[in-house]
Amino acid sequence: MASPDEKVTIYETPEVTTWCYPRLRIVHHCIHRHCHGAPFRECLAAGTDALRQFSAVGWLSDDQNYIPVSPEDEAWVKTHWIDRTLAAGWKFWAIVLPVHVIGQMNHRRFVEAIKATEVETKVFTELPEAWQWLRIRCHQPIPPHA
Repeated sequence: MASPDEKVTIYETPEVTTWCYPRLRIVHHCIHRHCHGAPFRECLAAGTDALRQFSAVGWLSDDQNYIPVSPEDEAWVKTHWIDRTLAAGWKFWAIVLPVHVIGQMNHRRFVEAIKATEVETKVFTELPEAWQWLRIRCHQPIPPHA
């Protein structure tokens, strides 16, 4: 039997990696260095596809090394990625904030965009706390999609 922590690499570049933990029902991305344009969008789109494929409900954004994206990428997140990811079954979002203040400001706009949805979102400064919070939530029974 596979370990609950077994992960599947979904997308990987030098800038970003996206994994899925199927038994935990969690998608996780980690930005390693400045990521924008195609790699940024592809990493998120791949995570959304994995959310649907593995019936995951949680997303962990490890964005400690995040540097703000272009206005075009930010608009894409708000007009494309959020809706598509909600439709895939997204319920919980743990965000490890960037260390740079300007990146934190960018993230606050993403969190504001999510407030109107039913995604339970929490921001963290440390990865272990984000994991703990998300793992607890993802193991709660989730009602079937209406």
